[in-house]
Amino acid sequence: MLKNINQLIDETLNELENLASEDEKSDELVLKLQVLVQKRQILLDDFADENVEVVRTVLNEQLLITQVFEKRARKILSHIQSLLNLKKKNKRQINLYQSVDANK
Repeated sequence: MLKNINQLIDETLNELENLASEDEKSDELVLKLQVLVQKRQILLDDFADENVEVVRTVLNEQLLITQVFEKRARKILSHIQSLLNLKKKNKRQINLYQSVDANK
C-alpha cells in the first residue's frame, strides 16, 4: 500500500512539473497531492513490525523518499511563485502604459 501511495505521489509531482501554472488542473493536482501525502503519513504512523531492524530500514527508506518528494515540491512551488510574480509585474506594467495612454 505504501509503495502504491509513493508511486501516486511521484506521478502527481511529475504531472505538476510538466503542467503550466495557469492550467486549472494544477489546483486539482495540488489537492490530490495533499490527500496522498496525508494517506502516506497515516500509513507511516501505523507502520509496525515485530522486527525492529525491519522498522528501522523501512522508515529510513521512507525518510529518503520523503526528502526527494519535498525537494521536488519546493522546486515546483518556487517555479509557480516566480511565474505568478512575473505575471503580476507584467500586469502592473500594462496598467501603467494604459494609464499613460489614457492621459494623453
